Amino acid sequence: MRELTSFSNKVHAERLAGFLATKSIHTRLDDEDDQWVLWIVNDDDRTAAEAELSAFLGNPDDPRYVEAAGKNRELEREAVQKRRRIRRREIDLTRRWSGSWWHAYPATYILIGICVAVAVVCTDFRQQQFGGFGPALCNNEDSTLLEALYVTSSTSFVGPDGRAYIGYPRHVYHDVLKGEFWRPITPIFLHFGVLHLLFNMMWLRSLGSCVEFVRGTRRFLTLVVTIAVISNVAQFYVSGPHFGGMSGVVFGLIGYVWMKGRVQPELGLGLSHQTIVYAFLWLFLCMSGSFGPIANTAHVGGLIVGVLIGARKAIWRRIRGR
Repeated sequence: MRELTSFSNKVHAERLAGFLATKSIHTRLDDEDDQWVLWIVNDDDRTAAEAELSAFLGNPDDPRYVEAAGKNRELEREAVQKRRRIRRREIDLTRRWSGSWWHAYPATYILIGICVAVAVVCTDFRQQQFGGFGPALCNNEDSTLLEALYVTSSTSFVGPDGRAYIGYPRHVYHDVLKGEFWRPITPIFLHFGVLHLLFNMMWLRSLGSCVEFVRGTRRFLTLVVTIAVISNVAQFYVSGPHFGGMSGVVFGLIGYVWMKGRVQPELGLGLSHQTIVYAFLWLFLCMSGSFGPIANTAHVGGLIVGVLIGARKAIWRRIRGR
């Protein structure tokens, strides 16, 4: 590295450095004793740099030098931001590999915690009820929280006979427009039996932790919310508002991981053939009615959404190829 020249005017030094950068001449600018020293990084560029220096000294206010300095400052800012983003990702990966669940897959465990907490708060344990999913959960009809978590709220109206009735709006957005924007999502936190809760939490921990660890917490939550909204709304229009469970999201995660293993195996996500067969077998058993009333539309809808999101890049390539 050799010294090209020095300037007492910082603006002129930056203009020449920026212009030389447009000529692919790499330089370094140092502040030394109130002088801005311009260094040539590669000695092979010295002759060309000296020629440009002579032209610059003849007219340092030429617009081409001013424009080059502005572009160079913008490129430097972008480079600094890029280094910061890379550094943040490096820190994030270091934390994820630390072994702490809080840094590796916090959202998965928080979702599990919310489901358990809702089951405890919304259950009347004095009622000894049993169903297809074991001891009943979320059976407290007087629970305000339970009513708030359904996909839509009940409304009272007077029928033709003059009597008061309780009904539900025909559209989900009836409550969303009133500000209750959470309703298309929150049915995933409702579980109506102990086995229902345990089974879904087992799958959520297994699949959710893998997806969140590999794809990141923000992307994982976006995936969960997308699957939840679509599967819950579809189920509402088929059966009404009284349903719940993480199963739609679970089947969505199954479809997502399955497709990622096929179209983007480099991500490290995938399911064995045995697991896929087991998932579809369970889906068909639920649809057969063997376990009583089940939100099958949410299951199928979640699976389809997960498959489409997981395979979207392959689908887009196929469309563009045509």
